[in-house]
Amino acid sequence: MDISFKDQQHTRWEEAQYLINTLRAWGITYLVGDEVPTRSMEDQQSPAALIALITQLAQCSYPRIRDASISLFLLHPELAPIVLEAIDGSETAVAAQITTLVLATLYLQRLWSIRLTLASGHIPSFPEQPFAPLWHTYHLPPPACHDGKWGLYALQQMEQQCRST
Repeated sequence: MDISFKDQQHTRWEEAQYLINTLRAWGITYLVGDEVPTRSMEDQQSPAALIALITQLAQCSYPRIRDASISLFLLHPELAPIVLEAIDGSETAVAAQITTLVLATLYLQRLWSIRLTLASGHIPSFPEQPFAPLWHTYHLPPPACHDGKWGLYALQQMEQQCRST
């Protein structure tokens, strides 16, 4: 195995560890990893740091860590304006990945609404309206359509088509 490839793998895993620990600070504790130093929670609150977190998650090569963005958005609906900034300020591929994660969040929020309410004690509130242009752009149904089922299915179909081309 090429040493540079090993170094790349090691670097990706270190970045993944950093993301896992950062997500823990945000209340997402189901991912397991090594303890890696992260910035203080106060440092993680700046818009620039939040945009960096959202884009790093979207680019993570480990799907479970990347998809933890959905949990982050569901637990912290106050991040919606920052998510929009991250989409607007990212290169096309990263913006598309963030968009996919946001749309999945919106559809799953509708689909899991009762369970999320029971688990958290309040109705999930990641806002749909600011993201309406996203599902319109991709010609996907709104989250309210059949409680997110149709949108989630259509999003899955769209992702499969993108990956096969």
